[in-house]
Amino acid sequence: MIPGLILVAVGLVFWEYLIRPRQFVPGPRGIPILGHLHLLGPQPHKTFIKWKKLYGPMIGIWLGSFRTVVIQDAKLVREGLNLSAFSGRPALKAITVARSGGVAKGIFFTDGREWSEQRRFALRALREVGFGTKHMEGKVQEGIQELLETLKGKEGEPIQARSVFQAAVVSALWRILFGRHVDQQNPEFKDAINRISS
Repeated sequence: MIPGLILVAVGLVFWEYLIRPRQFVPGPRGIPILGHLHLLGPQPHKTFIKWKKLYGPMIGIWLGSFRTVVIQDAKLVREGLNLSAFSGRPALKAITVARSGGVAKGIFFTDGREWSEQRRFALRALREVGFGTKHMEGKVQEGIQELLETLKGKEGEPIQARSVFQAAVVSALWRILFGRHVDQQNPEFKDAINRISS
């Protein structure tokens, strides 16, 4: 029993002083392998709010073997998003293998030069269809109005909210991308939404 406790104590000291970087952001003590996963509980956001009171708006934690910095201040988030140190993405093998054969692709899973190129392309394509303009805002407002009319028409009836909202989103995107209204009562459109929903 005592040798086991000594081994655990040595392991925790090793973790705290050799694995945890000296300049790492303050945060609660974790345990080897799990890090802080066992401390997050069923509602991690509430745990982060408690930790903010103890450690400040930036908290250093480990999610398993991933070193993570949690930022809970709007000004710090804005500043951080402009720093190259925060532009990296974790190598999540389970997602990249399932999604693209183990190769990180797209805006969400790449970083560095490839991420910059993907982002530049996406923003250019979105600007071409009116992203960030009053024109696009008007199209979205039309979609919201159509959604409200759909919900009013079904007042007092049970609805499948997921398909109603998906139809509204697809209709708004269609209007933005192709400049045309989609009749949500069209059987082909309903069939497409049902396929998306299932």
